[in-house]
Amino acid sequence: MGPLEGPRQRGKEVNHLSPKTSATGDIRTGNRSERDTIAAVLSIIPGLGHVYKGHYRVGLTLCIVGIPVMLWATALVSFATFGLGLVLLPAYWGMVALNAYWEPDWRKGHHWLQL
Repeated sequence: MGPLEGPRQRGKEVNHLSPKTSATGDIRTGNRSERDTIAAVLSIIPGLGHVYKGHYRVGLTLCIVGIPVMLWATALVSFATFGLGLVLLPAYWGMVALNAYWEPDWRKGHHWLQL
């Protein structure tokens, strides 16, 4: 076995990821699950993707505080920059969606939705 080959056990490759780990995604190997994608899509409403993955405090803070503050800041900056500040709102949504996508999933599925 060369230095670039993976681990083997009696001629078979050893998979270090359990089925549960591979289903929920593993940042070290770049595997992402469909729950990560769903969380990013749910972040159309900022914070909802975080709540979906079990980060309730962050998600509710983004919903209750983040949305009004971002709308206020966008409106204020837009008046000062003749509309260029409107770029802030999609940038904010994109950053929240990316954060929801990369956050670890604390729920690992739902008991009655079977996700």
